[in-house]
Amino acid sequence: MKKTLIYNGECIVCGACAKRLPSWCGDKIDVVPFQEVLEQFPKVSRSDFEEAIHFSDGEGHMSRGAEAIFRALSGSPLGWLLWIYKKLPGAKFVFEKLYRFFSYHGVGFRLLKSWIAMGGGWRETYQTSAWFFRRSMGLIYLFAFWSLLTQIQGLYGSDGILPAESYLSAVHEQMGSASLMRLPSIFWISSTDITLTAGCWMGVILSLLLIMGILPLFASASLWILYLSYLNISQVFLNFQWDILLLEAGFLTIFLSPFVITDRIRNSIRPSQWIVFLVKWLLFRLMILSGIVKLLSGDPAWHDLTALTYHYETQPLPHVLSWWMDQAPVWLHIGSCLIMFVIELVAPFFLFAARRLRHLVCFFFVLFQIIIILTGNYCFFNLLVMVLCLFCLEDAWWQKRKWFKNKPAESKSQWPRWIIIPLACVILVSSTSQMFWRVGFQNVFVKPGVILARLLNPWHLTSTYGLFSVMTRTRPEIIIEGSMDGQTWKPYIFRYKPGDVMRAPGWVVPHQPRLDWQMWFAALGSYERSPWFFHFVRKLFENSPAVTKLLETNPFVDQAPLHIRASLYDYQFTDIMERSETGAWWKRKYLGLFCPILSRDQFISPSR
Repeated sequence: MKKTLIYNGECIVCGACAKRLPSWCGDKIDVVPFQEVLEQFPKVSRSDFEEAIHFSDGEGHMSRGAEAIFRALSGSPLGWLLWIYKKLPGAKFVFEKLYRFFSYHGVGFRLLKSWIAMGGGWRETYQTSAWFFRRSMGLIYLFAFWSLLTQIQGLYGSDGILPAESYLSAVHEQMGSASLMRLPSIFWISSTDITLTAGCWMGVILSLLLIMGILPLFASASLWILYLSYLNISQVFLNFQWDILLLEAGFLTIFLSPFVITDRIRNSIRPSQWIVFLVKWLLFRLMILSGIVKLLSGDPAWHDLTALTYHYETQPLPHVLSWWMDQAPVWLHIGSCLIMFVIELVAPFFLFAARRLRHLVCFFFVLFQIIIILTGNYCFFNLLVMVLCLFCLEDAWWQKRKWFKNKPAESKSQWPRWIIIPLACVILVSSTSQMFWRVGFQNVFVKPGVILARLLNPWHLTSTYGLFSVMTRTRPEIIIEGSMDGQTWKPYIFRYKPGDVMRAPGWVVPHQPRLDWQMWFAALGSYERSPWFFHFVRKLFENSPAVTKLLETNPFVDQAPLHIRASLYDYQFTDIMERSETGAWWKRKYLGLFCPILSRDQFISPSR
């Protein structure tokens, strides 16, 4: 027998959902009402068919409810849902409860019917949300450029750890005339110290223009080009997922910006529904992939929901509230992890649902990001995710707020469809293929889209996401010390990463101390995997002012050390009793040397 999905033909919602299935699965399965095939399945009673949808695999096995839907989808691009249903602890319970809710309760019935009827808010208008979105993106850019301004010389200046001029010269020598297309950046024109600093100041000024609504199209386009230029010369320090997310969101901001001098809310332009959908699609991919990569990693800590018992202590830059969260009971960590999976794996689908469901998803997404901010330092990342949530709120929602006085006038998008639709298609094909490739659907249908994504990769128009796919269970920390005689060692103190066990972890959001972050990554591997580390050590031997400025304390201000060692320690949070007795936030154990003890003569010739 052929695989068959059997639904209640008298249920309007069941019928509407079932009729959509062939568009995903083709002719692989039959979708029929049970009234037509009741006699073919004598082991299932009429009342069972009336209560729930069923799926026959053609070999005698019958499933029902949520499992039936996921088994029917197993041969479609959504086939990974069955894997989540079967493998993720608690997922079966949650999905079946949701199915029963929508099947047996009038409110659930109406919500699902509304979801299908409304078409995910495609007919809604988002003039007000787009207006707030542009200004919020200006604020995120401001955080990013101001943070980079304080570090640019130490990271990429001529006396920095990874000088931009040297890097671009090496790229040009290797790639020749293809360099600009492979690595688009305005710093091919000039990458001097003055240019790098001026670029950050220009980013700050353009961000303020976008916040104030002055020349929004010019400001948003210039900000995207400028940040892309920095990212493409960054090598390791500016290549985090939020940097790429900012570029992807920033590119869409260009097409949400009107052709005006002053962007006032009263004359705000209605954004294209295609671009609104792409912003929601970006948020969907970010959230759903964050959950999927955790499951696909095979890490037992995610499968048994114990990952958060390690997370607060081992994350890159914890702060004081992280210490307090680490003291929470195990049951709270397990419950939090389960809720996180629901938010990342279930809630994203409701981004395309009816307005009330979108509002609910917006609330949970924003609350989720606030909790992350309160328990860890992730620069502007969580703020940017909250900005993406703005398009869950349509104009009608804003106009119902008592504090909202200005209503935008009726208007149409200024961007022509012959630009928007091809652009949207390219982004959708590229991003969808990347997502399926990331989760393991690597077949001939996906490969052309992946090739397209690789061609667009230098411009970072689409990307894949997913943080903490494997949870680190320990916290190795590199402590760098210098010496004049090889006997007495003095530590270099970093501004934010753990060092002195008595110092409380600091809160630095929305700033990102990029050297401190890279030190966390370096400690997780070997020194051979972090070649930038030796460039950093060289600058310490040279007593480079630009680099030592990135540190809190340089114990060799007058004369650079003759020897440097990097020791590896295992850091752990103290508990409440240890904290009250000793006053320490951390306890540590010596593990050995991160790399061999280094001598100044190895890096700097005696003639210097």
